[in-house]
Amino acid sequence: MDVVDDEAPLLDPHRFRIGVSLIVMERKELLQPAITSLVASEMATYNYTIYYWCNKPGSEAALYMKSLRGVPVVEVPNPTGGNAGIVIPRVRIMEAMMAATPRLDYFMEMHDDMYFFPATPWVSNLLKFDAPDTGILMPFIFNANTMPADAAAVLPGLRRDGDPRDARAGLVAAHVLYYRCIQVHPWFLKRALIEEVGYYDLAFSPHEMEDDDLMYRTLTSGWRAVAVRASWALHYGAVCVAAALADVGCTTAQ
Repeated sequence: MDVVDDEAPLLDPHRFRIGVSLIVMERKELLQPAITSLVASEMATYNYTIYYWCNKPGSEAALYMKSLRGVPVVEVPNPTGGNAGIVIPRVRIMEAMMAATPRLDYFMEMHDDMYFFPATPWVSNLLKFDAPDTGILMPFIFNANTMPADAAAVLPGLRRDGDPRDARAGLVAAHVLYYRCIQVHPWFLKRALIEEVGYYDLAFSPHEMEDDDLMYRTLTSGWRAVAVRASWALHYGAVCVAAALADVGCTTAQ
């Protein structure tokens, strides 16, 4: 991957409005910390709204989303009431976000098994590298499958940004960016990118390779995808997604 450290960051990225895309499965015990950590993180300082689709209407996770108070949420209707996989729900959520008023500038695609560090400027450390030719901004990701099980509990207290495994690194201070890297979620997709190259192709429904296809179309259309070393999130892995995808006959790519 290409590495650069000479980008000039925006002074105040808080001008961006953010739509958060979320597919709700059935595991409330995973979903609840994902939501509570998101709203307790720096995201709370932004103008954002969570747009969600329930693949398991009536589940504890779906009821939890309906019970939220003081959190900006919009439910995107699931007309069949059944498990629609990944691609169709994401596309329907994107349609709702694109139609929202006031207009949203960036779309963050999260999973219901993530954790967002409350003591880090993880959102600003991404969005301040907005540029005319940047279509995708991505944080670095920890995966619970490749780290000690208890690590997530102590990570927020170790550092304010960067890699918790090391002392404060020069690359973090220099805002090192990585270009043409593989896609990771939660990625932030720029509105202008979606308007030009589109979003997920329904041909990949119910799931598999839809994000690879979008990344390919992004990079071959002249847009940049940028990962920012100073921004971090934790993704526990395809724990709750795997069972739900099995219902529609496919496996996870993670």
